[in-house]
Amino acid sequence: MGSSICKLAVLLFLQAAIPNLPQEVSGRIVRPGVRRMDPVTGAWVVLHRVGSDGAGPLDSLQSDARGRFSFKYQRTGSADAVYFVSAMYDGIAYFTPPLPEGKVSGENGEITVFDTTSGHVPITLQGHHVVVSAVDANSLRTVVEVYDLSNDSSVTRVAAGDNEIDALYHQIFSEVLELMRQDPVNVDRGTRILFAAKNLERIGDRVTNIAEDVVFLATGDIEDLNP
Repeated sequence: MGSSICKLAVLLFLQAAIPNLPQEVSGRIVRPGVRRMDPVTGAWVVLHRVGSDGAGPLDSLQSDARGRFSFKYQRTGSADAVYFVSAMYDGIAYFTPPLPEGKVSGENGEITVFDTTSGHVPITLQGHHVVVSAVDANSLRTVVEVYDLSNDSSVTRVAAGDNEIDALYHQIFSEVLELMRQDPVNVDRGTRILFAAKNLERIGDRVTNIAEDVVFLATGDIEDLNP
């Protein structure tokens, strides 16, 4: 019995003596280019901590000429705390997944942002193909028309009304962070909601693009559905 107590005491002592090892996250802010992912210079990058005992930014900096950023920090406070990095670009916030312990780098620390515009984006018809199937059991053939469209730009077309979605996204971000600060029960769910809201905001950007492509395929006209 005495031996077991001594072993437990030694184990607790060693755990207390081991310092909280430094954590590190490094990566790049990039955006789709014509032939590759291009670095984003001067984007504000923020390291966040959200836990049941509090939430807020830990550090911030601007990405360098190659789009790079790096943070060193220590995990403190409650064990349920979540750490992640955000980057603000063209009025939209983008996030990494929650950071695992230790060193995070490479693709795990990379944040991809997107250029957006509410103006016209040139779309050209690169090809038109007609595919005719073999005769089926009913002596019929299936004919499919395929259009090859080209968007000669790295800019994502968004509707002017998408600003309302952006405003709702920022409202959700602020409100969810506040709920996470108030009650530790909300930390895990709140983190998931933040990432879901970000993805929904991006879906809003894409919907108008798809709708305008459908109009073009059906009529041959390039329509600005939300001038």
